[in-house]
Amino acid sequence: MAGYGIAQTVQHLMHRRTTRARDILLDEIRCGEKLLTASEVDESVAVLLRYGRAAREGAARLNLRLMAKVIAGQARQSTLYADEFLRHADVIAGLRHEEVILLGALQRNWNTPETQAMADDERMSAVYRLLETELIPEPFADASELAAVQSAVLRTGFLSGVPTFGGAIYKPTRAFHRLCRILSLASALKDEPT
Repeated sequence: MAGYGIAQTVQHLMHRRTTRARDILLDEIRCGEKLLTASEVDESVAVLLRYGRAAREGAARLNLRLMAKVIAGQARQSTLYADEFLRHADVIAGLRHEEVILLGALQRNWNTPETQAMADDERMSAVYRLLETELIPEPFADASELAAVQSAVLRTGFLSGVPTFGGAIYKPTRAFHRLCRILSLASALKDEPT
C-alpha cells in the first residue's frame, strides 16, 4: 500500500509539473505572431522533449519561462533549431533566481545609449557601477556577494572575467548577446517574480 501511495503522489506531482510547464509555454507562444512551418515542427519535437524533461525534473517556473521565451523567440525569428535551443536550454535550466536578476540587470545596463557610446573598458566599468547601485543591498548584500554571483555565472558562458587590480570585471560574451537577441530577461522576471 505504501508503494502505491508513493507512486500516486509521484504521478500527481509529474502531472502538475507538466501542466504548469505547458501553461507557461502556451502563454509565451500566444504572444508570437508566427505559425511554425513543417520543418520547424520537426525541429520542435526535440525542443519540446527537452522542455518537458526540464519540467519533469522540477525546473523552477522562472527557468521554464526563460526556456519558453527562447522557444517563442526562435520561432518568431524562424531559427527554431533543436541544437540551438538545446545549447540555451541546458544553461538556462541551471540558472538560479539571483543569477537571472543579475543577467537581467546586465542586459538592461549594457544596452543603454549612454553605455553603448563608451569604449569597451570604460563601458565595463560603468556597467559594473550601475549594477552595484541597482543590485546592492537588494538582492545582494554587498559587492563581494555580487562578485560571487558574477563569478558563478562564468560557468554558463554568458560572462567572461577581465582581471583588474582589485579583482575582476565581468563582460557579457557573444553567447549572452545571442540569448539577448531572443529574449528579455527582465520580461521573464516580471512574468515570474519569485
